[in-house]
Amino acid sequence: MIGLGDQEETDIKLIQSTLIDVEEATKLGIVVINSPSGNIGAAAEHTIALLMSMARKIPEGCASLKDGKWERSKFVGVEVKGKILGIIGLGKGMASCN
Repeated sequence: MIGLGDQEETDIKLIQSTLIDVEEATKLGIVVINSPSGNIGAAAEHTIALLMSMARKIPEGCASLKDGKWERSKFVGVEVKGKILGIIGLGKGMASCN
């Protein structure tokens, strides 16, 4: 178990970052790795999922449901078929889109 300041203790065993005190983490039994391309595919997929959720007004509909409302017609959104969607700034994620 590792104490995280004022937060509860946790069972963290693996942290992926380049901004960690590796020596201290190792003493605590935490494996630190630098994997800059480790989540490229996941990040690209998540970006597309968020784009689709915005087109279909998923966040607004979710908030409305949580407020106890059922306003289905208000959150229909737009169909993306036949539309041109753009993403700017994919960075390394571009490799996943090929």
